[in-house]
Amino acid sequence: MTPREDREHLRIGLISYRSNPHCGGQGVYLRNLARALRDQGHHVEVITGPPEAEMDDGIIVHRLPCLDLYNPKALFRVPTLQELLDPINLLEWIGVSTMGFPEPFTFGLRARRYLRDKYHRFDVIHDNQSLSYGLLAIQRFVPTTATIHHPITQDRRIDLRSVSSPFKKIKLSRWYSFLGMQKQVARRLSRVITVSNSAAQDIHLDFGVPRDRFRVAPLGISTEIFRPIQGIDREENRLITTTSADIPLKGLAYLLHAMAALTHRRDVRLTVIGQPRKDGPVEKLVRDLDIGRRVDFTGRVDQREFVEHYARSSIAVVPSLYEGFGLPA
Repeated sequence: MTPREDREHLRIGLISYRSNPHCGGQGVYLRNLARALRDQGHHVEVITGPPEAEMDDGIIVHRLPCLDLYNPKALFRVPTLQELLDPINLLEWIGVSTMGFPEPFTFGLRARRYLRDKYHRFDVIHDNQSLSYGLLAIQRFVPTTATIHHPITQDRRIDLRSVSSPFKKIKLSRWYSFLGMQKQVARRLSRVITVSNSAAQDIHLDFGVPRDRFRVAPLGISTEIFRPIQGIDREENRLITTTSADIPLKGLAYLLHAMAALTHRRDVRLTVIGQPRKDGPVEKLVRDLDIGRRVDFTGRVDQREFVEHYARSSIAVVPSLYEGFGLPA
């Protein structure tokens, strides 16, 4: 199938199994993509799982309920019998109970169930790295593409290298078991969107997607939002970076070691947009390097606070694995 050619503007369904508004590859990407498509005159509807997506006016959001077992307010709760009468909920609970991460798979089933009598409402479906089997069923009825920010195989390799316990390696391998599904689905999509040429090369190598199926849409930055602010001066030797999770993939440890080395030559300070786990590896490293007075963690901040921190900093450090996700220096 091809999108209707008799209409200048399209009816687009954006689907995302998670839409954390503080995560660059989830809610941040989804919100900005939806806004840009709306501003071009397209009709945009978002179909998503938790956490709740934050969208601009004029964008319709459909929230698909799930067990949400990774919700920090009720982490790994025991579902009710009534909830488990839904076969998809049962699959989700079994997956989590056996140390897996079934959310991309079960979200795909829910998205397929939600859309099965609504395909006529859309000209194209755009998936945000769910890459679930349900997407292949959707593709039979409406043209479908997907954004892949980077192959999660990279996360798995780095995570496995970071632990020595055989049990932890088995546990991590089980958690990443959804990757087999994502590889199969990515190979069967006619088009894949990614955020940089390096990401396209990584996906090609790890997922086996032919290079001619990629369309690179680089991530940018809104210069209307991130700009010098009157009354706020940049502070010399002040750095800023972002990290959405306290995991080895983010590479924050390397930046902290570099900070410790620089302190012998410059009075550098670092603002990290994010929050490490209490008594986790990042907090321990900050103590071991004795740089606690030079490093500030903001926790989650809204866009206004983010912009103010950015405006004060003289250098922005971009996480290398997420080319284009950070801020310009």
